[in-house]
Amino acid sequence: MTKVLVLSSSQEPLNICDWRRALSLITAGKATVLESYEAKAHGSDQRAAVIMLKRPHPLAGLYAGLDKRQPPRLAPSRRNILHRDGYACRYCKAHGPAVTLTLDHVTPRCQGGKNSWENLVTACSRCNNKKGGRNLEESGMSLTPVPHYPTNVAAFRASMFRKLGMSHPSWEKYLP
Repeated sequence: MTKVLVLSSSQEPLNICDWRRALSLITAGKATVLESYEAKAHGSDQRAAVIMLKRPHPLAGLYAGLDKRQPPRLAPSRRNILHRDGYACRYCKAHGPAVTLTLDHVTPRCQGGKNSWENLVTACSRCNNKKGGRNLEESGMSLTPVPHYPTNVAAFRASMFRKLGMSHPSWEKYLP
């Protein structure tokens, strides 16, 4: 299935969707096509490769230059945490296809730990079991570097698209 890069109105990468979802956004007038490529399997059809969401604002002319859009936020999902930590255990640095990675709460949930960027890290099964329901001091384990929210959300998303093999050559000028 053909994938389409979705950009915000300020041309920051937001997501990747399939061509059907992109087509529905375009026909609803919610997005414009910036790049397209030939769909070889469908003859001479043009399919969108990159779309940009429009920012409908009734007073856009009055407030030119004022972007009311909230800064993009990333949820601390499993995929996002794994990508931030480089698909490696934050405790023993183990990585590779033979390593089973899990998510670990630095401050365990039973001790009031939250599901946040600052409290979730990638851990191999061995280290996660060793740490158990204890905090770092109790377990005697160390964690470097300190977990954090990504500083540049657009660059984080772009690097994830590339790492997962989801990018397309026509997207490169839009990805930081």
